[in-house]
Amino acid sequence: MLNNKLYICLFILVFNIINCQEKQKSNIVSNKKPHDKTIKIILEKQLKQGANHYIEEPGVEIPKKAFKLEELNVSMFLADSLLKSNGYKTPLQSDFNKNIKLKLKRIIDNNSDKRYLYVNFFDKCDRDFNYFPYNGVEYKGIYIDKNRKIISKFYYIPELIDYQKNYPKISKIENQISSHYTIDEESYTIELWKDLASRNDDYNLSKQRSFNQQLILSLNKYLFNDDPSQLAWLINNDEYFMESLVTTFGYTEDKKLLNWVMEKNYNQADDFIKNYVFVRNCQNKLEIRENILKYIEVNTNDKEYQYAKQLLNLSNRNDWKNFSDEEYYMILAYMANTFDPLSEKYSEVGMETHAKWTILGKEYHERKPEQWNQLIKEFRKNNYYGLPNLKHALKQAESYGDISLEVSQ
Repeated sequence: MLNNKLYICLFILVFNIINCQEKQKSNIVSNKKPHDKTIKIILEKQLKQGANHYIEEPGVEIPKKAFKLEELNVSMFLADSLLKSNGYKTPLQSDFNKNIKLKLKRIIDNNSDKRYLYVNFFDKCDRDFNYFPYNGVEYKGIYIDKNRKIISKFYYIPELIDYQKNYPKISKIENQISSHYTIDEESYTIELWKDLASRNDDYNLSKQRSFNQQLILSLNKYLFNDDPSQLAWLINNDEYFMESLVTTFGYTEDKKLLNWVMEKNYNQADDFIKNYVFVRNCQNKLEIRENILKYIEVNTNDKEYQYAKQLLNLSNRNDWKNFSDEEYYMILAYMANTFDPLSEKYSEVGMETHAKWTILGKEYHERKPEQWNQLIKEFRKNNYYGLPNLKHALKQAESYGDISLEVSQ
């Protein structure tokens, strides 16, 4: 009996070790480029699977199956080949790592044998690897190739190269594939890649392939070659990602990109301030995007003040329930440092009905003396957070007394 238990324990131990090793091996591929034979095998597989599958009634598209790591490796190899043949300058590993950290908030571990990282646009803090292609609904993200020092979405081979021209023998396989089949009395239709190639609308495979190639080029040249000429095309053709660089990942160093995002969201200034200026990072710490506040400071005037107005509107404690008292004091300090000088400078900024406010003026008016003293104590304890306008704003706030400054009619 004892021996049997011992054997069982040993079996479980060995099984767990093997299972752990297998998990570690996932996302580990050879540094060698895919052999042409491998590309042909994967292309044949992808052609047989078809471009899209539909349920004939009512014509609903079926989500694509998970791809294999070998398919991702071929996709990234083709993307890398495209880049190298179109002037992409492969950055130094240190520069690539810095850009990934700055622009996508990911840390690259060069000692890790995992080659690829997945950046989830829906959840910047998610570190799970994804094996499903980008569809914009369930899966929206991009892959980082640490060794090749590029990024790209996953693409099927026909989405990147003219497979009919480059692999004519394999492409003939599609002539043998039936586009209709039945499973469990349900009828399905396969749209073959060659069908997409012959379409005359915007879904034409050749047009889509050209777009995919340009997207790979522009993204990598903009992010890693610091090529500003790519910005206009990217804004017009990958609006979601470019906006996400600022809103989701907090990349605000490119003034032209930041200006575009701020102008785009001007009519939703309240949501923008609430969601994208004072945020929690992936370490669950308060992150303040100071370049956005600087933009508000520079671009506010008596005609354009929606962003500044929302700093005042969202300065109450109840607006920041998910932050601690210490974090709220810091948020309030940064808001006042930006807003209060603007309220002094411009007649329309800070106006509410017949009263004109600063953020700290409103706080002084509404807080009890002991609450105001606690605010000052907190500011002093943190050396006024190193903010240049905060001491002056505190001094001006006390001129509000029991009522706000009345505006002459």
